[in-house]
Amino acid sequence: MIDMVEEGFDLAISPFLPPDATVVRRCLTAFSLMLCGAPAYLERHPAPQSPADLTGHNCLRYPSANQGA
Repeated sequence: MIDMVEEGFDLAISPFLPPDATVVRRCLTAFSLMLCGAPAYLERHPAPQSPADLTGHNCLRYPSANQGA
């Protein structure tokens, strides 16, 4: 994550809450996450039924997805 003020940005679009209370934020739209799995993978591994089930799966995730939202 970059410091928008330090880098000189005037505008940024982000699904996360701003880290600084001086940054003005406006909601543009709702944001949702989606879990997808290849049919061949799901044939070899049981489909997750809850978020806790993901601990046993080989997952790719967006690296900053756990920061706010």
